[in-house]
Amino acid sequence: MDFFILEFARRLGKDEETIRKGIGAFLSGLMLYLKDEDYARIHGSVPGASAMIYLFQVSKSILPAHQKFLSLHFNEQNNARAYLPILSLMNYLFIAGFSQEEIARFMAMMAQYLNRRLLFDVTELIEPYFPGFHKLISGMNISQIFHEIELVPSNLK
Repeated sequence: MDFFILEFARRLGKDEETIRKGIGAFLSGLMLYLKDEDYARIHGSVPGASAMIYLFQVSKSILPAHQKFLSLHFNEQNNARAYLPILSLMNYLFIAGFSQEEIARFMAMMAQYLNRRLLFDVTELIEPYFPGFHKLISGMNISQIFHEIELVPSNLK
């Protein structure tokens, strides 16, 4: 049993399967935007990463269509499109079963875990591709980020 899975579950009040899906969602989101070599470093530092990604992908494929995506309304005059990677990552965690508050806490825990595994500040690797990641894991809540980029979520838990 992976100790970090149990620790995440305890701290978030989630079951182990949801935590595994969440890690799979997090890694799936990173895979979309990080350079291959950067992603490979992160993926390789998480025991059982491929199985957790598979678990997330399978669970995502069986969701009803109305539960699959966080609905977002973009104002063409704002900079919301620059935040698309972090919004995609948050959406994947929403799909995996995390609430708005849990998403920020989970991402902070993942960053701390990866920092310990990789022995460097993973935020510096992720932030250039995911604007807003540092703010989110530093305590800014999702609503504040949405307000900052003038984005209106219509169905976030």
